[in-house]
Amino acid sequence: MSVVQFNTERRKAGLPLVRFDLGTYSAQDLADLREAYQALYDLSDAAPADPRGYWGAARGHGFDLELCHKVPADFLTWHRAYVYMFERRLMRAFQRLRSDDSLALPAKS
Repeated sequence: MSVVQFNTERRKAGLPLVRFDLGTYSAQDLADLREAYQALYDLSDAAPADPRGYWGAARGHGFDLELCHKVPADFLTWHRAYVYMFERRLMRAFQRLRSDDSLALPAKS
């Protein structure tokens, strides 16, 4: 069972999604993750100013504005919110491809 299939079943049961270690991903799991990232890149290529694309997420992180490192004490809490937002964008990109938003970022590795 793929990560997406597993999380789809959890979502149907009203349970939160699970993040798995990247090292445990199957070929299908990696393909799903790559497709979602590619969908973000494709959206940015088609409409660079669209905030739903990859560059919109990068700007949200502050790649061209240095937003995330202004207050060192806020670094961890700021990034926690950013990772959540980025994961939601990835889920929506995957949903546009497959009508399923059960993709989660890997936990580590």
